Amino acid sequence: MLTVLFNDFESVFFTNLIILIFVKSKFLNYFVIISLGKVALTDRPSLNEAPEIIKPLEAQIAETNSTVILEVEFTGVPQPEVQWFRNGKKIPPSQDIVTSETKTTLTIKKISRKSGGRYEVRVTNVAGEAKTSASVSVVGKYRTETFSNDIM
Repeated sequence: MLTVLFNDFESVFFTNLIILIFVKSKFLNYFVIISLGKVALTDRPSLNEAPEIIKPLEAQIAETNSTVILEVEFTGVPQPEVQWFRNGKKIPPSQDIVTSETKTTLTIKKISRKSGGRYEVRVTNVAGEAKTSASVSVVGKYRTETFSNDIM
């Protein structure tokens, strides 16, 4: 964060694409917030940042009974809520889902064909939402059987 002092302004802060100017006068103290070309005035600034996907889900092809790890990296202020989905249905929280401040991981152990499908991660906070999705395909180990036709 960069702080600059001006004659008419108490201070100016630059963070990412947000400029926050604190204006102090005899009658009123207020903040001017400039973000993505929009200007707002407030007496209490809120530096919320919409979630952003930094590392999206990647499509995977896995063999039956192998382990698949799906990973997403994200940002957002305040801390986003993370939700996982498979084929449009929410995956309930479990020990297979691990989420930190900037990363979420879903581990699928001993994957089967029924575990394949479209996986999606949604990260949401008061400033917005971001999504990423990818498919997981499961291929089986095929047995080759020999049949003999005995003609009598």
